[in-house]
Amino acid sequence: STPDFSQSILASGRYVSHGILFDTDSDRLKPESAAVIQSIAKALTTDPNLKLLIEGHTDGVGNAAHNLDLSKRRAEASSAA
Repeated sequence: STPDFSQSILASGRYVSHGILFDTDSDRLKPESAAVIQSIAKALTTDPNLKLLIEGHTDGVGNAAHNLDLSKRRAEASSAA
């Protein structure tokens, strides 16, 4: 299970999710990511003053430039969801 976004952000000012998932070498969100994204969206709706920095990551397989681009696209896909 993932930690509650609202409680984590209020307690520490940070929230790290391992529940936003992508297929290998893809920026397309997996359906099982929906619950985490909905939890974050609900908290943002409740407190519109919250500001987020969204980071996306890849594994270490492949070309570094490609992985950097993929990480950026994953962050954008997560924030657009």
